[in-house]
Amino acid sequence: MRRVQTLINNNQNEFITEVALQNQKIAFSPDDAATGTYVTGNTTLTNADSGKVVLINGAGEGNFTVTLPTAELGMQFTFMLVSNNHANTEVMIDAGSGVNIRGLSVGVGNAVYVNINSRLLGFADAEKRGAMIELIYTGHWFIRHANSAVALVTSFS
Repeated sequence: MRRVQTLINNNQNEFITEVALQNQKIAFSPDDAATGTYVTGNTTLTNADSGKVVLINGAGEGNFTVTLPTAELGMQFTFMLVSNNHANTEVMIDAGSGVNIRGLSVGVGNAVYVNINSRLLGFADAEKRGAMIELIYTGHWFIRHANSAVALVTSFS
């Protein structure tokens, strides 16, 4: 087995051991998500939050915004609803002044897709838990993956 691992490593491929797989964990924001603390109001993320899953609880009434930090190439964020949004709650992700979020999202209703090019992108009123938006910065914020049961929105209604 050692010879096989050496051959793989010499060919620029990494032989991932079972221990290495067990040590891979997802980082959350807020950092104490295990205690049931989630984003529930206006929040500004930092560069240190890049790569984390931002857990959002929109069950309370009232719109709020999650603001992205000044972007650097390769930054990425995943936003996920951990509860159903209140019927009067929309949660927006704000890319910041002069920056847009671009890309395609899964269509709603008869739409095949939704073409996004907006500073704001978020979850609509009464959106369902599990809805998710993944963003990556490549000079612009691009949607890597997005799904929603209700709709993704680009402004507060």
